[in-house]
Amino acid sequence: PYSGPDRISKMIPLGWQGHAMTIDRALEQSPELKIAYTIENETKRLLDLARKVEGVVRHASVHAAGVVIADKPLTEYVPLQREPNGEKIITQYDMYTVGEDGVGLLKIDFLGLRNLTIIQEALRFIRENQGMTVDFSKVSFDDPKTYELLASGETTGIFQLESAGMRRYIKELKPTAIF
Repeated sequence: PYSGPDRISKMIPLGWQGHAMTIDRALEQSPELKIAYTIENETKRLLDLARKVEGVVRHASVHAAGVVIADKPLTEYVPLQREPNGEKIITQYDMYTVGEDGVGLLKIDFLGLRNLTIIQEALRFIRENQGMTVDFSKVSFDDPKTYELLASGETTGIFQLESAGMRRYIKELKPTAIF
C-alpha cells in the first residue's frame, strides 16, 4: 500500500547544495529511519531494493526556456554537459538543486505564459505610444544600461527577478553579459 513507502520516504532527510541524499546517509542521519530499517522486515526489504537503483538517472530533461545565470563561469558551480540529441550546454543538476534553495544560482523561465503575455502587451504599448516596432532578432545583448539596471536590483515587474531574494542575488552577481 502507498502508506508504507510514503511513511518511509518522509523519514528521509533532504539533500543539500547539489548533494543528493543517499539511503546510507539517511540511515545515519535519521534515527527513526534506522530503527524502522532494523526492526521492520518490509522497511529493510524496501530500502535494500532501493539501494540497487539509487543514483540511476531515469532520464535527462531540458527546460525549454530555462536559463541559469552566475557571476563566474558555470563550471565553478555545476557540472555541465551537452543536451541529449543536441548541441546546447546544460547543467547536470536539476532545476531545484541549481536554484535559490540549492547551489543558489539565478534561474529564469522565459516561457512562463504570464511572461509571454507581458512581453506581448509591452510590445503593443511601445508600438501604440512610441510608434516603434521592436524586432527581438536585432536587440543587442551588449547594452550597458540594461546591465546597470539589473545590477541595481530595479527588477520589479520581471517576475523571475522581482522577489527580495532574486533582487539581492542580481545585485550581488552584477551581470555584464548573457551567454
